[in-house]
Amino acid sequence: MWISVSVLAIILLSYGAMMLITPYDQTWYLQTSLDRLLLQLWPGAVLLFCRLLPDDTAFGTRKDTEERTEGTEITGADEHRSSQHR
Repeated sequence: MWISVSVLAIILLSYGAMMLITPYDQTWYLQTSLDRLLLQLWPGAVLLFCRLLPDDTAFGTRKDTEERTEGTEITGADEHRSSQHR
């Protein structure tokens, strides 16, 4: 996780450094490039946010799956498919 934060921070700092040392007017440079630069950081920020979310340990467990499938009937087509895999 810290690697992801570090990479995003280094990219953001390098963007800032380029904006400071550019020979162009900083106002013009920010107005014309900031949207595109932040758009490049957006996917990494979203993925980092998803990594920070807590894990839902109950999702997808066998007990959860058994409760959802309990009471369902096996149809003839399902029976045929399951017999082919045996």
